[in-house]
Amino acid sequence: MLEVYEAEKGSLIAYRGAFTAYRLHSTVVSSSSMVNYDTNMYSVECAYVGLAVHIQSYAWSIIIMHEDNIIGQHNRCFDRYQRIYNPWHYVPALERKPGALRNGAPFKDLMILLPEAFRSIRNKLQAHKDSDKQFVIILLLVSKYGIDRVSNACSKALSSGGCSAQLVQQYLQPLTMDSKDDYIKLQNPPDADCSIYSKLYLKEGGTA
Repeated sequence: MLEVYEAEKGSLIAYRGAFTAYRLHSTVVSSSSMVNYDTNMYSVECAYVGLAVHIQSYAWSIIIMHEDNIIGQHNRCFDRYQRIYNPWHYVPALERKPGALRNGAPFKDLMILLPEAFRSIRNKLQAHKDSDKQFVIILLLVSKYGIDRVSNACSKALSSGGCSAQLVQQYLQPLTMDSKDDYIKLQNPPDADCSIYSKLYLKEGGTA
């Protein structure tokens, strides 16, 4: 067998990497920020509504691409006529319609997916008239700081006895050395030349 391999080695095609076994489909994102594939609807980031995209359908997953960006990724659903949501795709839209947080279909399971600190602060915010709006602000922070940092900030806010989006934001922006210096800087610094005291000390026989 080795002799056969050596004889045919020069005719073999070089390895070109793993074969990406997917089918490619072109479509347009619907007004509900979803794409249709094989009777099912899959969500994408809401910023891409109305744009042409490509669906890469693998054996077990669905990936939606806009140019070179992945704007949606889901486990492939083999039932029929289902809507598969990623609630984070719709969080930016809550800035305009915070009330959708309570009854919007994409957010039905959101609280289950979030860390405990989010659920705790959500419950405590219920005492505020603008509870939905404040919680949406907290959710929007995740895209900037990451879910772990925002969760930690929520825990600190709760531990301090407070409960507001503003307080969570404050815990995400710790004091830097520069901001500490600004904090203790005198508004009206003295304009006198204090070095005169050192000169007087030396004149009286002191040592530097």
